[in-house]
Amino acid sequence: MNRRYWEFESIEVAVPDSAVDAVRNRLLELIPQTFCTDVRFRSDGYPGDIVSCVMDAVGSVGVRYINVIRGLEKFRTFSEQQFQEVPTTPQNFLLLFRNYLDNPDLLAESIWTRHRTSTRGGILKVEAMVRWMSILDEHDIQTPSELLVRVDDRKLKKSLLSVPGQSKYVSLIYFFMLAGYRDGVKDDRMIKRWFRDECKVDITTPQKAVILMILADELLESFPCMNAAELDHLIWLVASNRWSSSAGWINSPHD
Repeated sequence: MNRRYWEFESIEVAVPDSAVDAVRNRLLELIPQTFCTDVRFRSDGYPGDIVSCVMDAVGSVGVRYINVIRGLEKFRTFSEQQFQEVPTTPQNFLLLFRNYLDNPDLLAESIWTRHRTSTRGGILKVEAMVRWMSILDEHDIQTPSELLVRVDDRKLKKSLLSVPGQSKYVSLIYFFMLAGYRDGVKDDRMIKRWFRDECKVDITTPQKAVILMILADELLESFPCMNAAELDHLIWLVASNRWSSSAGWINSPHD
């Protein structure tokens, strides 16, 4: 049994050796020698831009990632045209868009889409984004680095999870990962399917994160860029048919 502390939930996580072995065997078959030199393998992130972190994290769940790329482009184009700047902090976003905040439908039409956080009881994703911006501003968090030092802040995470459609915390972990947290796993449907179908393991999100942390440490000498977040991204590339060890690149990482 492997045991490791997972900072995201401030708990010690136990993982069976058999589960670590199963994931190790599958991952070793996937990692190419060019893993650290080919930038297409790098996980997404937005250094210095927590607004984009929020939009990507909330916007990406349940849709093709190309919708997130288009949404961010729409938001940036609108911001440049209307304000001659693109906000990167919650405070500035809330200030610039103050005349739109009471009209989620208009905001969705202007800078995002009409996708909702959930089919049952959900709200427009753009409204959830605004609520996250407000929560971050209330907690004096304006940059990714200020978020990362609060990774174990239970009050902050509880507030973010209280927004409709966020309770399962897939977006929350991914949000921290986009800001630079390296010990996470975005346990969405593709990641779940890969662990279940390819590795034949039925384990929790914390256990998946810990396994990737363990394997990243083992691989670090051969792959200096390695960490759990990079392994998570590799799994996503494979599970979404963007890359395979036999065929190489099939589709763009951002399709």
